[in-house]
Amino acid sequence: MAQHTRCPFTRPRLEALLDEERFRAEILTKRKSVLDLLEEHPACELPFAAFLEMLPLMTPRYYSISSSPMADRQPLRITVAVVEGPARSGAGVYHGICSNHLVRQGGGARSRLS
Repeated sequence: MAQHTRCPFTRPRLEALLDEERFRAEILTKRKSVLDLLEEHPACELPFAAFLEMLPLMTPRYYSISSSPMADRQPLRITVAVVEGPARSGAGVYHGICSNHLVRQGGGARSRLS
């Protein structure tokens, strides 16, 4: 991120995060994301492609099937709890990706699973 800013105040602050102890204390411990850093340092002109490369891979989530083909031959049903709560970084609210997508679809909605 430091290489994508020309700001004489922002660049040294981002470069300081190259120190492993400082990075651990200010980023890892506080669970800050790339987006959190961009919001804190608006002078950073990070290209979108570079932003995407910095994002961690999404981990798979597993859900339980709440229907049985023995009771109902219709398509399967899943039960999902909506994941939402304070962000671990301390800034804002965390919204689970899949559970919040499904709740926006409404009860009884149909989705293709892959």
